[in-house]
Amino acid sequence: MKGKPTMENTTMRGTMAEKALYVLKRYGLRAFAGRFMNFVFRTTRTQRLQYHLLTAYYRIFKRHLRFEFQNLRLPYFYHRYNLTYNNERAVEIPIARWFIDTYGPNRSILEVGAVLPHYCAFPHDIVDLFEKGETIVNQDIADFHPARTYDVIVSISTLEHVGWDDGSKDPAKLLRAVENLRTIAAPGGIILVTLPLGCNSYMDGLLKRGEMGLTKQFLMKRISYDNQWVEVDARAVADTTFVYNSPYPGANWLLAGIIEKA
Repeated sequence: MKGKPTMENTTMRGTMAEKALYVLKRYGLRAFAGRFMNFVFRTTRTQRLQYHLLTAYYRIFKRHLRFEFQNLRLPYFYHRYNLTYNNERAVEIPIARWFIDTYGPNRSILEVGAVLPHYCAFPHDIVDLFEKGETIVNQDIADFHPARTYDVIVSISTLEHVGWDDGSKDPAKLLRAVENLRTIAAPGGIILVTLPLGCNSYMDGLLKRGEMGLTKQFLMKRISYDNQWVEVDARAVADTTFVYNSPYPGANWLLAGIIEKA
């Protein structure tokens, strides 16, 4: 029985390039790309090359995909840094970009956790406890007291680490960090935090009990191995058991929270 087209099982004789051209002509570009990556994965141990190829594959063949968030249809974000095609970054970055595009123009912006500089550049201040950089202030967000306040604050997959796996072993520090964000925000300011669920049981408990002080919250659920997400009723936070890394890699649930300061 004839198998799926690969670089090996084609009956055409000739060089590897000739075989590849035959598969491309007979089965089309999409099938060729998938088979080519499978072939490369079996014949090389260079993970970096694999990641580059997978990112390119998603950018070319998945670029039409969109996910719904608050009546918007946002494009998934595929980038080789942190392999966003296979984790929650694929939806976090578009949500954060929408937030900044909506609330950020001509306003002061602070990012808590240096995530966005890896993917896009725009004028803003950054505080991060560990990551180094010329424009990054290395301080704990719970103890960060800048000389100014900020109109817009954004934090992507950062607060779940505060007090949990940052070396302090002080889970309650998370609430102090959230309260400090309120202090840092200017009057009329707005804060976006994205929180992967299932990796910090203390934080999950706060969210279930409504004790994080969020003005609004939105819940995203991963539904497939190829990293597609859907928005679900945020009230499901209260009675859902969140498991990290199951059934799909990374976060399977993501909460986007808004804090508005009067």
